[in-house]
Amino acid sequence: MQLFTYIARPLPFEAHNITSLLASIDNIIMLLLIILGGKNIFKNEKVELPGVRSFLWIYTILIWIVLAMNTSNLGIAVRQKWMFAPILIFLLISLIDKKSNKNKTRANL
Repeated sequence: MQLFTYIARPLPFEAHNITSLLASIDNIIMLLLIILGGKNIFKNEKVELPGVRSFLWIYTILIWIVLAMNTSNLGIAVRQKWMFAPILIFLLISLIDKKSNKNKTRANL
């Protein structure tokens, strides 16, 4: 629950001013990327991870766990998650992109 709270809060119904509303829209986009990337991970039987990407996944997950366990203030969490969020966004988009590239290659054959 702490991991979800760290990455996804504040949600739109928790927004009480314009800045928290903008942060909640950002969090919704992050959740959509996580859902789409997770769906592609579970659909593929074999996931290929080059050395660099496997390091990035391990780094991102470890930092996410450590920060979620040690940050108790939501305002600080909103700012601190951007220490690993760009890497997470890159990795999730690369997962989503792999599937679309496979479909394009099959269509061209």
